[in-house]
Formats: sequence, C-alpha cells, structure tokens
Amino acid sequence: GLLSLEEFRLLSNDAFQRFLLQRGVKKSQLVRNSRHTWLYQGKGAHRVLQEIKERVTRLTRVPHTLVDLSEPLQVVRYEEGGHYHAHHDSGPVYPETACSHTRLAANTSTPFETSCRYITVLFYLNSVDGGGETAFPVADNRTYDEVCLIQNDVDLMDTRRNCDKSNLRVRPTKGTAVFWYNYLSDGRGWVGVQDEYALHGGCVVTRGTKWIANKWINVDPDYQRQARYQQLVSQPPEEENDEDLTMNTDIQKPSIHQDL
Repeated sequence: GLLSLEEFRLLSNDAFQRFLLQRGVKKSQLVRNSRHTWLYQGKGAHRVLQEIKERVTRLTRVPHTLVDLSEPLQVVRYEEGGHYHAHHDSGPVYPETACSHTRLAANTSTPFETSCRYITVLFYLNSVDGGGETAFPVADNRTYDEVCLIQNDVDLMDTRRNCDKSNLRVRPTKGTAVFWYNYLSDGRGWVGVQDEYALHGGCVVTRGTKWIANKWINVDPDYQRQARYQQLVSQPPEEENDEDLTMNTDIQKPSIHQDL
C-alpha cells in the first residue's frame, strides 16, 4: 500500500535510507547525499548563533526584520562521497505559485509553492581534505539556456562527474563564506525575477568530511504579500523598529537590493 502523509512524516531519515538501499538505489545516484539540521537563531539562542545572524545582517545590508523572520541556520555534513547536484536555492514565482514562507499569510489557494530565498550566505565550517567545492556551472556565461546544460553527453548539473566543467568553483576553506543573490532586482529596489546564473552545486567530497552552514534570507517578490506576512508575525508594536515594512502603499518601497 501507499504511505499516508502522516506515516511519511514519521519515517526517519535512516529508515528512508535503508528503504532506498533495499530498492537498489545507490547514494551516488541521489540528487543530494548529505545530512543536515536546523539551528534556531532567535531570542534565547546561543550568542554565537545570534552573532552569526548579526553578521549576516551587516554583510547583506538588508533590514534586520527580514533576517529575523527568515529560515533558521541550516548546518550540513557531507561525508566522503557526499555531493549535491546543481540546483537553484529558489524557484521562479508565477501567478499560480506562492512562496513557502508567506503562503499562509497571503491566504492564497495557489496550487504550487516554492522557496523564496532572496539571498544565500554559505559558510565553510572546515577545510576539506579533498573535493567538496561549491560549483557554479554557468557563472559569467553571456547567455543562459537550459538546453546548453547538457552537451556531448556532459551534464553540467551532475556535480559528481562534471564539477571540473563548471565556470566557477570555490574551494571550501574554514572561516570563509560565499554570498550571492538568487533573484535579480526589479529596478525599483525590490526583488525581481529569478537569477538563473545562481545555479550551483556541491562537488563530491573525495577525502574527509565537509561541514557547511546556509543562511537564507526569505523575501517574497510580491511586496504586498511580504508586508502582510511581516505584519502578521512581527513583534509587539512597542518592540518594532523603523525598518519594518508597512502595508501603506503610499510609502515608497525600501530598497533592499544591493549591487555587488
């Protein structure tokens, strides 16, 4: 029989991995071969985690509220043989698509949802003995075409086999970080369309273990939807600050997109 949604939620990661092995699926065939967890960074969190959040705010120069209301810090471990095929951290937003973080606030009945991660800050928590680079297959390409991702049997999405074919590779070095936008500017200081050149992946770890952390800043390209979300989940009025977004459409949208 089929698993119900509740049964699937109760299924542990280890049990799911055993199921895949029983079905003859090798880890090397997975889109992603890693383990991860989430670390809360809000009030009461360890000072180190809160300091990381503060540094991200200073680095990206976006309103503090946007960082506070974004996803927790994701910590990922790649063991030897671990990888993550090329992907986008965010999906394109169409009229029939809602952002995961604002969907409930938007009170929409759209059939699809996607992660709206405006900015990615990827921290390297250790130096890897071999492999594990972050690859950007089409960085600096003059044009982007999905058809061009596979040529002469070379699949640029496959970071296990073709990582060396990527235009840009960043070697994981302890204490460093990579920061990029997943959306372009709309020309008016807000989030525009998806930046297709932000395609990236994790090359296979050939020796040792790779530890990274991801901090995503969630922003809905629909300004009113983002404002409604922040209004619903924001702090009490006496604790709010001047950089909170407002539902007043007469006020000009704050410019959050910084040119690198």
